[in-house]
Amino acid sequence: MLKAGFKVLTDVNKLMNAEVERTQKMAHRALHYEALRLKKEGSFLLKTGRLGLTTVSVLASSRKKARAPLRGLFRGFTFASNRQKLKADIGFLGTTEGTQWQAKIAEKSVTGYTWLYKPRQREMLHRAGIHLRKGTTGGMVPGRDIVTAVIEHEGGYDKIVRNIKSSFDARMRGEKV
Repeated sequence: MLKAGFKVLTDVNKLMNAEVERTQKMAHRALHYEALRLKKEGSFLLKTGRLGLTTVSVLASSRKKARAPLRGLFRGFTFASNRQKLKADIGFLGTTEGTQWQAKIAEKSVTGYTWLYKPRQREMLHRAGIHLRKGTTGGMVPGRDIVTAVIEHEGGYDKIVRNIKSSFDARMRGEKV
């Protein structure tokens, strides 16, 4: 009798462990795919200038059209997920040599910074029709938080969590998402 009872407990324990693994796998998939969706959407919005960041152009007095701010950083907007910790990070992670410079610029851009003009840059601005005063040595670049702008554009943290939860629930029901 003891042998049979132990066998039943072992089988129940195996079933519970398998269900826990399945649950963790589905939770990670839901989290991973939501992070991937945010990465794609954020990169697209950043590249096209539809993110809602304030357009500031020094060349406002020239004929050139003002570009979307920080649009060249769209390739550095990445994500990483960790299955063991059930965690996903999105933003400028600077994971490779080619994206580290973008992560530095994005980090500086959150609070804003002062751009100091070199003599060559002053000369280029002068040729473009922008004449700086002799005492002007730099300009202020306003703060722009790209990651927060992406999250707000997508409906905020609550909406993202609801997306993950609904995706997880659908996966647990066996639906293909």
